Amino acid sequence: EYKLEEILQKGFSYSTSKLKRRLLESGIKEHKCECCKNGEWNGFPIPLELHHKDGNHYNNDFQY
Repeated sequence: EYKLEEILQKGFSYSTSKLKRRLLESGIKEHKCECCKNGEWNGFPIPLELHHKDGNHYNNDFQY
């Protein structure tokens, strides 16, 4: 298994669903929308999406 430090680099190819799970488990991300802070809608957990600010889904770098 790769370390998060390796995955969170620009150009590192890694499954988005696995990355999302690891970010949640490590506490780096919370299970809520980063814009509106909602964690549920109509009593159900909201689906979470990882957004890549530059539009490149291979770019997992937080520091670009």
